[in-house]
Amino acid sequence: MCALLLVGGYLLKEQLEMLWWHYLLFAAFLIIHALGMFDLYETYPLGIEYDYWVHGLFGTVAALILMRFICHRSFCRSFIFQAGLTLLIVMGIAALHELYEFAGALLLGKGEGVLFIGAGDLDQWDTQKDMLNNLIGALAGVTLHLIRDNR
Repeated sequence: MCALLLVGGYLLKEQLEMLWWHYLLFAAFLIIHALGMFDLYETYPLGIEYDYWVHGLFGTVAALILMRFICHRSFCRSFIFQAGLTLLIVMGIAALHELYEFAGALLLGKGEGVLFIGAGDLDQWDTQKDMLNNLIGALAGVTLHLIRDNR
């Protein structure tokens, strides 16, 4: 699946107006996400749960890519509109992922659910923590875009 996303990202990089380092970050995110299958989700790099790093990185990378695309293609030049739309899309994608995880837990049961983590397996607030980390990452991505493109 990660290989398909990597190829898809490469094929869409011009339409999305991705910079080379956006694609590099996208590839790094996919690798870090895939490395989770080696029980890294049970580790705490730098004292922070691995899952938090993955969700935060997703938010950052997705926001950087979307912010550039929206800024270059948007009919509205308001930074507030562009940033709000970016956050809305990133959080929508994150919510779909969490719903997919939840559906897998309902269909396959807790434990080795559809993405190997069923709803409520880590703790009862796992979904909320994942969404918060996606939001923090997305805010970081919007901020990095603002700093980088408005020098």
